Amino acid sequence: MALSPEQIEQLKALIGNARACHARGALADARRMYELARGLLPTAVELQVELGRVLMQMNLPVDAAACFRRATALQPRDPVCHFNLGNALADCRDYDEAYAAYRRALALKPDFVAALNNLGNALMLLFHFEEAEETLRRAIALKPDHALAHVNLADALWGQKRFAEAMASYDEALRLAPEMPEAHLHRSIALLLQGRLREGFAEQEWRWRANSHLPMQRIHLPRWQGEPLAGKTILLHGEQGFGDDIQFVRFLPRIKALGARVLLRVEPDLVRLLSTIAGVDAVYDTTTPVPEADYAVSLLSLAQRLDCTLETIPAAVPYLTADPADVAAWAEKLAERPGRKVGLAWAGAPRPGLVEAVLLDSRRSTDLATFAPLAAVPGIALISLQKGPKSAQALIPPPGMAITHRMDEVTDFADCAALVQNLDLVITVDTAVAHVAGALGKPFWLLNRHDGCWRWLIERSDSPWYPSARIFRQQRRGDWSGVIAEMAAALADWAKTV
Repeated sequence: MALSPEQIEQLKALIGNARACHARGALADARRMYELARGLLPTAVELQVELGRVLMQMNLPVDAAACFRRATALQPRDPVCHFNLGNALADCRDYDEAYAAYRRALALKPDFVAALNNLGNALMLLFHFEEAEETLRRAIALKPDHALAHVNLADALWGQKRFAEAMASYDEALRLAPEMPEAHLHRSIALLLQGRLREGFAEQEWRWRANSHLPMQRIHLPRWQGEPLAGKTILLHGEQGFGDDIQFVRFLPRIKALGARVLLRVEPDLVRLLSTIAGVDAVYDTTTPVPEADYAVSLLSLAQRLDCTLETIPAAVPYLTADPADVAAWAEKLAERPGRKVGLAWAGAPRPGLVEAVLLDSRRSTDLATFAPLAAVPGIALISLQKGPKSAQALIPPPGMAITHRMDEVTDFADCAALVQNLDLVITVDTAVAHVAGALGKPFWLLNRHDGCWRWLIERSDSPWYPSARIFRQQRRGDWSGVIAEMAAALADWAKTV
């Protein structure tokens, strides 16, 4: 239906205003005006695309994908429409569909470098590292100076354990784009995995330029860069997760030794446990105002500020302690279970708002049923350490498994520490429970995913961070069966000797 002259003028005004709002970051207003304009002219591909881009910036990929689907229906031979749809689907974590959309874009435009690069990413998320490498090399052949493609190629090579080639690709990316935060950050993980901590933690400092959502970004105090601290007050702040904070609070006594008054600000669930670290003067939770201080620094940055290497990690344990009264209370609660007490944690926190965190959790977490072979070991009493949605699995355990589950009585990490203190061994996937056990000096066995976190290094069964750790690694991506079989045999031996 043809538009009247008045509607045409209205449409022009709406589009002009929408673009102006988009340009200045007023995304909600831009969305509203684009939707009104689309109501007047629903067959306009450009309006679908521009609205979809706004929705992507608003972190609404499902709605954006709907717009881009309409655009591809209206203009099926436009490769950019399929490319945009692939990006939205990737953000929806629908990687198979994203893969198909990028393929359609490339069928229409084989030299579409951005589509090749993003397809390579989608393939890596599906663990197709070899095909990702081939795709990314095609992108680089077409555009040799595409720095991000070199970063992604390095990731694909790392996924194949071709470490030297991966490092060369990271270096090439930084040669092309020395100020690219993503290149520095990806390279930092590779360095840390190799145990090159001094270099890796230095590269990690680029996260401040890559992320605007980190808690320290909202603390308006001078950042400590290593200045003298005698007579000064310094605020140490949590950053990326419970486990990180438990791991890096170990550096606090070294800060105290520099003559500072030391304040610590962490999530409420950590306050009681981390208050037991030596040298802290006051602990605040993140729901309270930021205290006054001369300097502030993230806990994770302390490793870089203090020039930490594998040889100088403060690894003496325990560096945290459980409250004796809480430990005694848990001893009574667990007295009904005879045998060696083994705690189990099988899943981390998915943090659904963060795409990378969701992907990580899907690789590190499993289900209680995975641990079923451990129940056959005689003389073992299994105790649940699982919180969150998957804790309900302990209420209906697999056939033949008896497991005590009282985690509803654990209200914070101090409670968790008191429970762990009553155990003989902790078996856990890569989650905060591992750090609690390690910081207490309690023996723990870690089920490590195939592409393990940097802190567990490459191909090691021990940890320089936690002397009480033993690491069991996936040999094939996503396959826990081999790890559990190895662990069940080790547990049977352990049960005979302790």
